[in-house]
Amino acid sequence: MASYPLDDVRVLELATGIAGPYCGKLFADAGADVVKLEGPGGDPTRSWSASGVHADGDGALFRFLNTSKRSVAAGIDSPRGRALAAAADVIVVGGDLAAQPAGPGPAFVRQLAADSPRAVVLAISPWGLVGPWPDEHRPASEFLLQALCGSIAWRGEPAGPPMQAGGRLGEWASGAYAAVVGLAALRGAHLRPAQRRGLWRPAGFHGRRDRQIARENADQRTAGWCLT
Repeated sequence: MASYPLDDVRVLELATGIAGPYCGKLFADAGADVVKLEGPGGDPTRSWSASGVHADGDGALFRFLNTSKRSVAAGIDSPRGRALAAAADVIVVGGDLAAQPAGPGPAFVRQLAADSPRAVVLAISPWGLVGPWPDEHRPASEFLLQALCGSIAWRGEPAGPPMQAGGRLGEWASGAYAAVVGLAALRGAHLRPAQRRGLWRPAGFHGRRDRQIARENADQRTAGWCLT
């Protein structure tokens, strides 16, 4: 039987939308045992479709993001949820940017980290959980976050209206960055087990976009077509 790099890693996913589930998918693709915890209504992405018509059964986006995972219908405060959290090496927390608030707040994440001493807790949120704007009730949208990062300044016609990149680019990038941060934190926890207790790493959509846009700007200047 083939072995995978993360065969011995257990991940608990408390996330909806794109960023958190994509982060969990990257762990699952590398062989981790990923359990997705869903509430009674399930992940809203199950019924999402690009056409706006509710999918008959699980939609294509949900199937892509959650392939190779197991799903459990339970709350984090239930006996099953607490048992899964206690056994997890990594816990991914994040909400849907289209929902308000777009994910759990700092208090929830800190309590989760305190209650899960053996886990690395990855928290993905629009504004992060530290810094000047750690407020789960601050409005956020894909357009707003791209504007704050400056990317709409060079996209579109110079005399035209501001234009965002399509495809919810920032959410995909945030999920990828979060997976890298989670692997690094997990590696550090294995190397320094005495420092592992209550380890949590916040990953804000806004900061991830700053890095993404910086790289895009550098690429475009190199290619000679950056709009100024």
